[in-house]
Amino acid sequence: MDDYANHTYIRISGLKLKIFLTASSVLLILVSTSLSIAQDQSRIDSLLNNLKTAKGLQAVQNYILLGVEFKEFAPEKTIEYADKAIQIATHLSDKKHLAWAIRLKGKGYKYQQKYQEAKRYFLQSLALEEEINNSRGIAECFEELGDAYKGRREFSSALKYYKKALDLFEKLEDKRGTMVVLNNLADTYEMEDQFKNSVTFATKAMDLAMQLNDEREANRATLILSKSYADLENYENAYKFYVLHTEIRDSIARREKAKEIAAIEKKFEEERRRELAAQEEREARTYRNNLQYLVIFIFFGVVFGGLFFLPQIGIPDKIISTAIFLSLFLGVQFMLLLLSPISEKYTGGNPIPRLALNAFFAYILLLINRYFDRRIKEKVFEDDKKKPKKNNLEPTDKVTSAQENTNNTQENSQIAVSNSK
Repeated sequence: MDDYANHTYIRISGLKLKIFLTASSVLLILVSTSLSIAQDQSRIDSLLNNLKTAKGLQAVQNYILLGVEFKEFAPEKTIEYADKAIQIATHLSDKKHLAWAIRLKGKGYKYQQKYQEAKRYFLQSLALEEEINNSRGIAECFEELGDAYKGRREFSSALKYYKKALDLFEKLEDKRGTMVVLNNLADTYEMEDQFKNSVTFATKAMDLAMQLNDEREANRATLILSKSYADLENYENAYKFYVLHTEIRDSIARREKAKEIAAIEKKFEEERRRELAAQEEREARTYRNNLQYLVIFIFFGVVFGGLFFLPQIGIPDKIISTAIFLSLFLGVQFMLLLLSPISEKYTGGNPIPRLALNAFFAYILLLINRYFDRRIKEKVFEDDKKKPKKNNLEPTDKVTSAQENTNNTQENSQIAVSNSK
């Protein structure tokens, strides 16, 4: 009875662990998706900026790299950029980059879960890679074909291509490529319920991931190991790898969160620097404008003050009237310049309201012109009245002087006569 109870407890514990592992798998997919969405935007912006001047092979490489950035969260963009790369690479007759671009297009369809379409492009890419004898490209095509077959749940074909890819990556001594394919093999065997093979390949993948310090692939491997051991009812190992998996998963999440916070802080600092630069520019512009306004005000003060002195230096009335009009015209233009923001606000930039407003200012100009013209003429008249009438007094003075001279002459003549007698 006790053995039955223990066996039942172990079965229930294993069932709970399987439920946890299934939930963990779903959470892993969600976390991976969210982290993919939070791509390094600065890198994407940099590639987009490079495309503005990139030509030929450089443009092909930029389009391919952009497609890689978008493949997980916007595969339609991956297909779009791959098509552009294919077009340019075909024109350049560059088979190496053409094969790469075609394979990228297949990845776009793979992430859209259109595995048959993806397989077609992977086979095209494989043919080109074999033509130019690019072993690494061939290995990557085998790996992608394995993914396409696994997506279609054709596990035997998937295993065949994964093993071909594994052989090539091992010959190339590509540990990272080997690690990824080992995890793919382990995952495929786990889906086929071949749990011992799954444990074998996942263990190798985890060892390589630890050597390369690759937390993502270590995360995959520990999850596969935990699920496979649970299916083998080895719950001790299943729990051990599940704990390790959660630790690695949390570490990835923390690191990505820190990276995201750092990116936000960097963006904030850049925006703050731009705002400070813009504020300094605004302040410099305001200071410059205020200085210019001051000069203009002084100029108009001197001009309008000088108008009242023009009559005193003998300037004709017509010239004075013209000077008054031009001064007022410039003054009104300056006033329109100052009031243009208010005018724009209340008229909305519409022609008819602005015309009406300008007509109003023109009418004000006319009234001010008449006022100044009248005031200056009145001043001229008052100055004329205050001046002594020198022209009327001069003839009288001349007559008086002549009479005095005549009298003096007569007196001198009389004295001369007296003396002769």
